[in-house]
Amino acid sequence: MSRVCWRLSRKASHSRAVIIRCWCDSFIERPVHFCGPPVAQQTISMTRYLKPAGLGSARAIREAAARENVAMVAMLIEHGARAASTGAGRWVLHPELAPMLACAGAGVDRSGSWIGLSCTGNQGRKDDPQYVAALLRHGARVNDKRLTGQGTDGGRATALHYAAKAGFMKTIKVLLDHGADPTALDDNGFIPLDWLERAAPSVDRQAVRRLLRLPRLS
Repeated sequence: MSRVCWRLSRKASHSRAVIIRCWCDSFIERPVHFCGPPVAQQTISMTRYLKPAGLGSARAIREAAARENVAMVAMLIEHGARAASTGAGRWVLHPELAPMLACAGAGVDRSGSWIGLSCTGNQGRKDDPQYVAALLRHGARVNDKRLTGQGTDGGRATALHYAAKAGFMKTIKVLLDHGADPTALDDNGFIPLDWLERAAPSVDRQAVRRLLRLPRLS
């Protein structure tokens, strides 16, 4: 692809993303009963615009789900938007969106991206065991490894590694209850307890060690 074509392609992709975001924002506060024929017609027109790209409709449904816009998600699904690539998100906790999207094929993929959303203390995230449990119900697995953003984290690692480092006690319990292995190795051969040594001073190391303690060999 020439440099000119590449720039045009990027510009078109950016424009589509802006349109999708503005389109979803316009419905964020709109109740279901207000979605009359004009709104439905606009939805049909937009999904027809997005349908040839495929990825655009998937992005639209992710945007609507992230905004917990039940009416928009329902209309997108009805008019052919692909839910399968929705990926991890707080939609898994929503009483209406979770079953709707799951029935349409949405789920948490095995890339490990869910770990970054729920098992680290980055960006002010807090211990949220309900979120982790919901992610596990919708396709996440305790043996998944986080595949991105590993520059300072010692390579790919499981949710238990990250939760130990963050000191997320309740999340650690959920992961262990779902079969997480406290002896699992990251890409550099470290177990979750090794990651605890890099935790912030505020983390209760003794409490985390008690949760992750290994059975003594006889």
